Amino acid sequence: MSFRGQIVIIVCTLLMAGFLLNALRKKRINEEYCLIWLFFLIATDILVLNQKLLFFITHLVGALVPVSTLTMLSLILIIGMLIYFSMKVSVLSNKVQDIVQAMALQKRDFEEQLSRLKQPSEDLTQKSPSGASGVGPT
Repeated sequence: MSFRGQIVIIVCTLLMAGFLLNALRKKRINEEYCLIWLFFLIATDILVLNQKLLFFITHLVGALVPVSTLTMLSLILIIGMLIYFSMKVSVLSNKVQDIVQAMALQKRDFEEQLSRLKQPSEDLTQKSPSGASGVGPT
């Protein structure tokens, strides 16, 4: 890989790391996810800076040039993160569904109890002999 290519990749990873740390500071990303991304950015920098390791991995996977190895590893990372986030979203979706169902049941129970409480007071207002405004006994 050319020196210029190494510089471009390292500058990009440093900019991404700065973006991640800023997002973490503003609480726009969870620490867990920030650490995962930072790990992969550092691993990318290590591969770019250590040409022998990158050529070894390139030879190991059967790629022709180191850049294609970095591209393949990036694609694997992206697909892995998509699968991971899909699983997280599925779990959260199930939790939201359970919460909504529990809230619906609580609302139904509350409305039933409220209607039971209102019903005796309505009977008292109808039976009021003095024609009062419907206020029950205190």
